[in-house]
Amino acid sequence: MIFKFCINVLWVLFILFYGDSQEEDRIEEMATNSTPCSATCGPGIKSFTMCKLKDSKAAVQKDIPAEVTKDCRVHWVECVKKWDCGLRTLTVTAGQKLDLDCVGQDMKEVIYTWSVSWRYAAGVITSVDSLFTKLFVPNMGRFRLDPVEEKHAGTYCCIVQSAAFRRLKKIYWGVRVLLPDDIDLDTQPYVDTQP
Repeated sequence: MIFKFCINVLWVLFILFYGDSQEEDRIEEMATNSTPCSATCGPGIKSFTMCKLKDSKAAVQKDIPAEVTKDCRVHWVECVKKWDCGLRTLTVTAGQKLDLDCVGQDMKEVIYTWSVSWRYAAGVITSVDSLFTKLFVPNMGRFRLDPVEEKHAGTYCCIVQSAAFRRLKKIYWGVRVLLPDDIDLDTQPYVDTQP
């Protein structure tokens, strides 16, 4: 991504300095606005507003600011802010349904060609990779347990890779399973709602 950006910048500079000398009123583009990556982890999208410049050649030669026109377009690019999404914990009651979505809404809008692999560490909540075994998931981006049983407790991990085997996203879900008669001692949700 950075490499493509650098090549584009070098190309624009090359055109500005070594372009056709007879073309006096050359118009180039400049990014005037950008958005942050749409995902906090894993693949997302960000946009740049590209506007044409008036007399950019003169601005470069005389070292003065170029004037931006109102002729603009939005350019969308893929981005990955960070690929490791960390460990998330969930508590479910046996008999309920559990859905783990590795892809998420942000990735559905991304142009990447990607694949998803799942792994499972039975009975422990961990992010130590050596404790995991491969897990077959028919719908690669989404894992479902319906109904959840006590034996399903453990950590589930999904890894999203590009077609070039570059890691795009990795998430761990630590799943605790309570029996219907058990009492959940996780008091944090109640602490957060007190005035």
